[in-house]
Amino acid sequence: MAPVRFENIQALRGVAVLLVVLCYLQVIEQKYSHGKIFLPDWLSYAMASVDLFLLSVVLLLLRLRVVSFSL
Repeated sequence: MAPVRFENIQALRGVAVLLVVLCYLQVIEQKYSHGKIFLPDWLSYAMASVDLFLLSVVLLLLRLRVVSFSL
């Protein structure tokens, strides 16, 4: 049987990780920039990407469980 590939989930996890990094950069910028903010305000919504990352991990684990039981 061919190995199972999860390119879509891995891409989703990559986007989620990048959004989390950008969100932390915005927090650091607000703390240390002394009023000179360069990153946009909408990055504060990037904390939802933590949920997106956890959802992708759960989907991956569920998929692996279904594949392992069907063998």
